[in-house]
Amino acid sequence: MTLFSCSENEKTIPKDFEKVRQSLPIQEGKNIQYFYTENTELKAVLEAPYFKEILDTNRHAIVLFDSSLKIQFYNSEGKVESQLTAQRGLYHHKKGYAEAKGKVVVINEKGEKLETEQLFWYKHHDKLSTNAFVKITRQEEILFGDSLVSNTSFNNYKIYKLKGRIQKPKDF
Repeated sequence: MTLFSCSENEKTIPKDFEKVRQSLPIQEGKNIQYFYTENTELKAVLEAPYFKEILDTNRHAIVLFDSSLKIQFYNSEGKVESQLTAQRGLYHHKKGYAEAKGKVVVINEKGEKLETEQLFWYKHHDKLSTNAFVKITRQEEILFGDSLVSNTSFNNYKIYKLKGRIQKPKDF
């Protein structure tokens, strides 16, 4: 037996239905790998133990990474140039950017390390940026500042609002 019921009473539809719909994932997965390519060339690989994809208020897809993420950026020869890790993040399909948050670390092939609490990756512009506090540890020194712009390889970067520089001892 199947029963159906209709009502013209608008009170039967929750007022916050749109908020509830937005919070429900349209897809989710565990232990995922996302390969980003341009013209068949591998540019980045994103790995996460869990993701869920939701729609924002404009019905654009946003992928949420609530339990850590890692992105490896590749050069034209297919070699890893840098690696980004964070506690959580999101990827906005339509706008073409990812946001990493919480203990964000980027390490380049020279071993230079960027530490910050928030970092944006603009995939179509080969760019990383933040307006948050940054710490960069290099072989000979440690730099501190309030914002940064870099390429995804993290080998061509600029710190804005440089706050300090500490020279490392030779045997450090």
